[in-house]
Amino acid sequence: LLSVVTHELGNPLTSISAFISLLSKNKSGNLTERDLSMIDAITRSETQMRVLLKDLLDLSRVEANEMELDIDAVDLRDVVRGVAQSMEPILETKSQSIFLDQNDEIIDVDGDKSRLDQVVTNLVSNASKYSPDNSEIRLSVSADDESCIIEVADKGIGISVEDQEKLFTPFFRSDNPETRQVSGTGLGLVICKQIIELHGGTMIVRSSRGRGTTVRVELPIAPQGSRSA
Repeated sequence: LLSVVTHELGNPLTSISAFISLLSKNKSGNLTERDLSMIDAITRSETQMRVLLKDLLDLSRVEANEMELDIDAVDLRDVVRGVAQSMEPILETKSQSIFLDQNDEIIDVDGDKSRLDQVVTNLVSNASKYSPDNSEIRLSVSADDESCIIEVADKGIGISVEDQEKLFTPFFRSDNPETRQVSGTGLGLVICKQIIELHGGTMIVRSSRGRGTTVRVELPIAPQGSRSA
């Protein structure tokens, strides 16, 4: 049902997006500033709806065990660097900064780069949403003998012990004033956890109210020589 509904909603949304684009260009020059501001509001809502549809489609694939991975050798340093760069404009809107902690050694996993990008982007985005202005987000990548480790740490509002127990339940969102101010579907972390588990890894959340949150992702390190193979 989720898959069918998501597909059916995608078609009219594409038409909405096309007409929004035409209107925003204001080729006739007859739209007022108020008209254009309303078009911007429609555009933001359309973007939110696309995010929701994408999450629903991913959830339907996860629940049907149909999510597929395009496996290749992936250097996690490339993943975190790319996410840090792409998130900079979003962080700037809240005067936030990102501290990237990594070494010079190749940190290879056998994984789907686009899906790993999705996971790290979601974690950094969450850290930004639930952290105050002018704060710093720490993004690190490292490795030991068996695992590659990615950590995203913030100094935001944190998550209570009670809510942490429900964190990976689809559509769950903490019911508090700070959370209600932030838009979201309650699906991002659920999907991210499933993606990591499909890679044979684990995702752990450590948090406390008012003291921030750290999300730790561990992935099996790629065997020696897998990159050349």
